[in-house]
Amino acid sequence: MRKKSCVRFFTFLLCVIVFFEMGICPGSALVSFSNPHYLRHATALEPESLRLHQGLFESFEEGFGVWEPDASTPLPWFVTRTEEKAHTGTWSINMTADGHFDDGTVWIVREICIPEGTWTLGVDFFFWSEGSQFNNWEVFAYIGLLRPEIEADFTCIGHAGIQGWSPYNYSTTIQVDHDTTGWVAIGINIVWETWRTHYFDSVTITGLPQIHQKNWWE
Repeated sequence: MRKKSCVRFFTFLLCVIVFFEMGICPGSALVSFSNPHYLRHATALEPESLRLHQGLFESFEEGFGVWEPDASTPLPWFVTRTEEKAHTGTWSINMTADGHFDDGTVWIVREICIPEGTWTLGVDFFFWSEGSQFNNWEVFAYIGLLRPEIEADFTCIGHAGIQGWSPYNYSTTIQVDHDTTGWVAIGINIVWETWRTHYFDSVTITGLPQIHQKNWWE
């Protein structure tokens, strides 16, 4: 009898140890696996997490999608869909501006959902330029929690000096303590006093969670 009691005791003790290692408190339901303290981003069950893992792609074949044109410049500018150039499909974004004040920034921007946690967010796209060896406008990108409003909000990731389509990318790390929204933008910055036209296409936004698996005591 005493031998059976010992076996039962050690079996119970082993189960408790296993439960604690798995992040499950004794007496809790097995659905505790969905608790954010354990496998929150590892399973990527949340729709927005899954969407960021797979990538948010836009080639502007059926409109702007959720992207919006915006600018900070005192002179005329416009952003339109066009069939003049295309990297994917038959449409792209035509971004044209008057640079005679040698100042201004033009871009397209969209909102994204960012789940709780620490994320490495990136944007990849193709950019078309007629090419030049001097006085090239700058290629800008932005990822952050606030909508960009002025040139200083952006990061220069290259110059429009290569003829034809060229790939560009930008990434940053963002940490949020609750599900929230953020903004992604790409565009051009005027650095020479002339009219110029550039094209954007095949834009992909991705997110990679930096997984922190909490222990049961956290």
